[in-house]
Amino acid sequence: MNQLQYIDYANKNTLVFPQMEDIVCMDFLDDMVNMEGVDGIIIGPRDLAMSMGYYDGPNHPEVKEIIETVFAKTKAVGKIIGTVAATKEQADGLIQNGAQIILNSVQGLITSGVKGFKNQ
Repeated sequence: MNQLQYIDYANKNTLVFPQMEDIVCMDFLDDMVNMEGVDGIIIGPRDLAMSMGYYDGPNHPEVKEIIETVFAKTKAVGKIIGTVAATKEQADGLIQNGAQIILNSVQGLITSGVKGFKNQ
């Protein structure tokens, strides 16, 4: 495959996911989810919460409402929605709500694994 063929191939096989990590993104959400070439949205719930002034995390009702709106608008146009889950239970709930990508950190996975191991 030469360089031009690779560029064509890569452009056809690359997913594009804008990250929603600031409340200002809500001003552009409709444009983002309807933009040709955008495959979906990834929500950064903790950063989103902090941008809204909720430094204790994304469990505040206003943050949850924004996240639900992003889920609804993204799913309504048939695009992929993804976000972060800290626990299996949280991931299960997000998947039931339509999330197709669940992110976690290596540190979080190791911590969960160690806790599970210690409890056996």
